[in-house]
Amino acid sequence: MPKNAIYSKYGLIGDNLELKKNISIEVDKDGKIRTISCDNITNNINISRKGRSTLLVPGLINSHIHIGDSFAKEEGFNKDLIDVVAPPNGLKHKLLNTISNETKIEGIKKAVLEMLANGITFFVDFRENGLKGVDLLKETLKNSPINKLILGRDNNSVDIETVFKNADGLGFVSYKHLSPKSKEKLSSLKKEDLKKIIACHNAELSRNESLFNEIIRDNLIDVIVHGTHYTREDLEKIKGRNI
Repeated sequence: MPKNAIYSKYGLIGDNLELKKNISIEVDKDGKIRTISCDNITNNINISRKGRSTLLVPGLINSHIHIGDSFAKEEGFNKDLIDVVAPPNGLKHKLLNTISNETKIEGIKKAVLEMLANGITFFVDFRENGLKGVDLLKETLKNSPINKLILGRDNNSVDIETVFKNADGLGFVSYKHLSPKSKEKLSSLKKEDLKKIIACHNAELSRNESLFNEIIRDNLIDVIVHGTHYTREDLEKIKGRNI
């Protein structure tokens, strides 16, 4: 048997997460999976409460997190969403501008431990505080086993380029904050690096038809988060743009 291997009595395997048994996963020296072998389940499973059975599952992904404000999770309790998160005067942004880096770092590390404990092995962070925020997260998690995508943020057309090139992409609080000059810069940056992601929040509390149509027309956004007030027609447009 290979030394670098993971064994489990049961597991969810493949794109369709089919239940299999007698799982053996061979891992190379870089921690990447080389081979997966398993047996099909032909009979009903009878799991004894006395013994210990394990179920191997793929790592979960948290695709929308603001990990920098983890130090203040409960501060927004019973408060209006706009009062808490809307920049620049929302409670979150006031705290981010006044709390020490040490407190932010402690919050980030605790949030990562909580994610790993719940089987989350990858997260996509919408990073506040421009380049400083990007660098803070990189430095904090440079030796962490968790995987991440950092979507930085800056509404200044000059700083957008710096943040874009030092992060995995950009994640804006709202498309309405982007000036024509910033959009022009984004268009240029996208052509330079197609692998990076440009994301924005939209339709979280309400639907703004003109703003949504602007997002579709400009064709700069790869990922929209929330969208909880979209119509069926909106969703068809999103699908058509491969967003």
